Amino acid sequence: MKKYFLLCIVAQKKTTNLPKHCNYFFMETTYDFLLGGKLAIRQPQKGYRFSDDAVFLASSLRPTPGQKILDVGSGVGVVSCCVAWRCPTLETTGVEIVPHLAYLARVNHRLHGFSYRCVVGDLYVLPFLGNFDHVFSNPPFYAHHAHTPSTCPLKRQGRTLYNLKGWVNFCLRHLKANGTISLIVKTHQLSDVLSCVHQKIGFIRLLPLCSYSTKFSQRIIVQGVKGKKGGLVLHKDFVIHNPDGSHTSQAHDILWGEKTL
Repeated sequence: MKKYFLLCIVAQKKTTNLPKHCNYFFMETTYDFLLGGKLAIRQPQKGYRFSDDAVFLASSLRPTPGQKILDVGSGVGVVSCCVAWRCPTLETTGVEIVPHLAYLARVNHRLHGFSYRCVVGDLYVLPFLGNFDHVFSNPPFYAHHAHTPSTCPLKRQGRTLYNLKGWVNFCLRHLKANGTISLIVKTHQLSDVLSCVHQKIGFIRLLPLCSYSTKFSQRIIVQGVKGKKGGLVLHKDFVIHNPDGSHTSQAHDILWGEKTL
C-alpha cells in the first residue's frame, strides 16, 4: 500500500521534461493509472483527458497475437495501450492530428514495451496506410456546428467532429476483409454510423452504455465485421454506476482489466 501511495504522488506530479527543440511540447502532464494500477498513462494536465469510455472500447476488442491494429484519433494512446496490455505482441498504428498527443502516445507505448508507430496528420487527407485486422476509434462526440467550442485548444480538438462520414469511411478503408471495426459514439449518432456502414459490414453488435440504470444510454459501442452479411445484435444496457455513484460489479471488472465486454 505504501509503495502504491508513493507511486501515485510521483505520478500526479507536474512534468515538463519534453523535447526542448519543440516549443509546443512544453505543457504540464500527469501520470494516471488504468486497469487497477496495471497501466500508467501520461496525458496533458489540462485539455481533453481520457475517460472510462476508452477502457470499455478496448475491452470490446478480441485481437489475436501478431495482428495489426489501427487506433484512429488515438490521442495519447489509451485505447491501444489497453488493448496491447491484453495482447502485447500486436503491431499497433495510431493516427492523431495533434503532435503533442502523438508524442505522448509514443511515450505511453514505449513505457510498457508495446510495438507502436503514430502517423501525425489529418485523417481526411492522409494517404492509404495499409490494411489492418482491427480498426477502432473513439471519435469526437460533438459536431462543430452543434456545440460551444472550448477555449482550450486541446479540448476543442478532442471534442469537435467535422465529418462523421469521412471519419467512418477512413476506418473502413483501412480494414481488411473479415476485419473488425469498433466505434464508441453518442447514441444520437447511431443512425448516421449505421448509414455509413450499410452493406459494408455485418455481424453488427450494439452495446449501449448507461451511467445509471435510471438513465437513458448516451453512448453506444458499434462493432461489425467487414464484408459479412450477418444480422444485428442489440445487447441490453451496460450500467456503469450504482445509485451511490460507485461502479457496478460488471463495470469494476472491466475497468480493473479482469473481464472483457
